[in-house]
Amino acid sequence: NVDIVEIDEESGLEAYQYARYSLIGSEKGDIDSFQWFKELNNQKYDYIIFADVLEHLRYPEEVIKKTYNLLKDDGSILISIPNITHNAILINLYNNSFHYTDTGILDETHIRFWGINDFSDMVGKLGYSITDIKPFYLESDNTEQAAFFPDTVKEIKLLFSNRPQGKVYQYFIKLNKKTLEIKEYDINSLL
Repeated sequence: NVDIVEIDEESGLEAYQYARYSLIGSEKGDIDSFQWFKELNNQKYDYIIFADVLEHLRYPEEVIKKTYNLLKDDGSILISIPNITHNAILINLYNNSFHYTDTGILDETHIRFWGINDFSDMVGKLGYSITDIKPFYLESDNTEQAAFFPDTVKEIKLLFSNRPQGKVYQYFIKLNKKTLEIKEYDINSLL
């Protein structure tokens, strides 16, 4: 059984055919309004998926907190988030430049940002452990931010060349409740 919460009416109506319950549109599908929690709070899920969602929310921490009671004890939350500490962002910041774009890490609709350590701290306080991380790598020159690189980009890149996580464009993360007898994923062993 699949339940969906989708603010975009068109996407929601397309996915509706696959859902048991669907909360669609700006009223019911707005995750930040917590209507989903009121309507689905008697459900227990094997998986809750936030695919490129949390960075768009005003209250992502509260959203994750509320999922705790909706998730089965052995269930998982699957999340993807952009890496704000990618070298492409740092190159532009080093050059005193910060550019929102139509897509990518600094998508103009993103209102929350994390480095992996900050994200780990946040979910840890909410009773979750990161149990798996899959990084998606992208070289700085292949990002949407490369369009804003200064002429001195080669020299600036050298400053960040030893940052292994600086090439991680996006993280795919699995969370489980800390109550499970599982080995917590070591963030520092990512690379």
